[in-house]
Amino acid sequence: MKKIITLVCVGLLVFASAGMIFAAGGTEKGTTAAAASSDGWVPYYKKADFKAFVALPEKTKEQLGTVPDEMKVMPVDRVAPELVKIAVIGAATNPFFDIIKQGVDDAAELLIKHNVKVDWIIPGSSLSSSDVNAVMEALLVKKYNAITTLVYNEGQIPYVEKAVNQGVPVGVFCADAQPNKGMFFIGQDLYAAGKTAGRAMGKLLDGKGKVAVITGFFNVNAHELRRKGFEDVIKQEFPNITIVGKVENLDQADKARTQAIDFMTANPDLAGIYVTAGGPIGAAQAVKEAGKSGKVKIVAFDPLPQTLESLKDGSIQALIGQNPYAEGRDPIIRIFNYLMEGKLPDARFLYTRDDVVTKET
Repeated sequence: MKKIITLVCVGLLVFASAGMIFAAGGTEKGTTAAAASSDGWVPYYKKADFKAFVALPEKTKEQLGTVPDEMKVMPVDRVAPELVKIAVIGAATNPFFDIIKQGVDDAAELLIKHNVKVDWIIPGSSLSSSDVNAVMEALLVKKYNAITTLVYNEGQIPYVEKAVNQGVPVGVFCADAQPNKGMFFIGQDLYAAGKTAGRAMGKLLDGKGKVAVITGFFNVNAHELRRKGFEDVIKQEFPNITIVGKVENLDQADKARTQAIDFMTANPDLAGIYVTAGGPIGAAQAVKEAGKSGKVKIVAFDPLPQTLESLKDGSIQALIGQNPYAEGRDPIIRIFNYLMEGKLPDARFLYTRDDVVTKET
């Protein structure tokens, strides 16, 4: 089970033009320095041949294997001759994002001595592409050097392209919608993770029974890929499992609780609930209240302190892991290294794990 890293609080409020924006670290020194350092070195982003997008090799998860420097990639040994500003567009709809924020904070602390300021941004209370797009526009006006962001759906793709066209490289983490001009993606192979969840449910149910699906947002591509991967595996490999319905809970535990109650009421013989994103604690609470822990199997995502408690008490049977800490930390370090020296990873899609965590593991 996953060790949760202690949060290092280094945030301070900087502005709120298109949402709440917090500085996760940084310094103002060097803002009037020349572009070249005293030894004549010039950062890559200041050179005439700088490109904000490079088409990296696209490897499958099987071809890629384990990313060797996941959580280990370090900043290149360069100090920016003028303040570099990197924005991270995050979210706060469920506790999963707290771990991403830990990674962001730690990357920001690492980069302070490199004359970098990292700003953590919450565009709004939901996973809305229009909120993110408004923030992207504001960041371009404020002359950020780079952006890392979740890409929820196709509505964000033109704004990623606009940033790149203005010379601002973009790194994507956690949620992705293709095709976009993000330099790289760090996160799960989302469709494959859904298939992993489907196989976990099929095994728990011995290949038969009724299952309900609670997804976060139907308009978030990451959640849809997890849903479709799950449903495709059920259809192809477990024909005696029936999906009785699918709803969205907006990543909210209280909605998941109500929806789980409704599913169990409508289907007294319900055998399983699959939760694609935030809110599995609500579904687990409903199952416990109904006295059906272990009878209605729950498969969900992310071994966080809250979900691990439910795993321990038997109200959740399986959690699909990933690496939210790396999804917060690594994009910032990688995009800094690109700005300074043009250094890039070996592949565009840097997939984190999708292992199955159970009470026994």
